[in-house]
Amino acid sequence: MSEKKAAKIREALKKKQQKKAQAKKDKEQSKKQKQKKSISEIITDVKMITDIALAVIKKFFGHLQIKVSRIKLVVATDDAATTAVAYGAITQSLNILLPALESVKNFKGLRRADIDVRPDFLSDSPTVDVKISFSIRVWHLFDMAFAALGKFLKSKLSAESKKLEEAPSNSNIESKTAKHKSNI
Repeated sequence: MSEKKAAKIREALKKKQQKKAQAKKDKEQSKKQKQKKSISEIITDVKMITDIALAVIKKFFGHLQIKVSRIKLVVATDDAATTAVAYGAITQSLNILLPALESVKNFKGLRRADIDVRPDFLSDSPTVDVKISFSIRVWHLFDMAFAALGKFLKSKLSAESKKLEEAPSNSNIESKTAKHKSNI
């Protein structure tokens, strides 16, 4: 094989490798651009989901009614001194917690509830008997659904307006064509 043929083959192989490298580079750039778009879309979607979840949670806990009917605790441990300390801690906690819960509008029946906390110095294990009921009206479920729908539509509309702002405006093109027509 002559030197000229070998040089041409090497040059052709070099060009082929350069084309492959350029194609790979272009593919990586387009992949990065797609990832950037998808990340921004993911951020938008996550923001939308959190907005909807917060609206539903806020409505849910605003409408949820909690009725306390009975709280019976028998404080007991295998040591009488530990039982006495635990009993003191529990009664003091309830003395602080119950008035705070009475001020919350969703808690009902705390004043009429059967609340009994006793120590048992002879038993090894505590017993707990609690009756609490949770309720929510059907209309409030619809209210939560409408709140979620409103947040969803609001986020979709804001996303669409952002897309329109990012798109090149046609007014510049129209003004250039109008100037061109007036020159003719």
